[in-house]
Amino acid sequence: MLTLTRRLAETQPVERLTDEVVLDWHARSHARQRLQLASGAEAALVLPRGSVLRDGDLLAGDTGPVVRV
Repeated sequence: MLTLTRRLAETQPVERLTDEVVLDWHARSHARQRLQLASGAEAALVLPRGSVLRDGDLLAGDTGPVVRV
C-alpha cells in the first residue's frame, strides 16, 4: 500500500503524477485516513495533524509516486 506523507510545493514539476483521489470537503480535513485512489488502489494518508487538503494539492510518499487531490 502506498503511504502519502507529504504535500509537494505547487511549483514542483509533476512528471511523476501517477494517480488521483477524489475527496469531499469533510474528508480533506482529515490528516490521517485510508484512501481509495481513482485507479482502485489503496493508499494511507499520514500528514501532520491539522493539515487540510485543497483541490489540486499534490501528495507524495517516500517511494516516489505522486497523487493529485
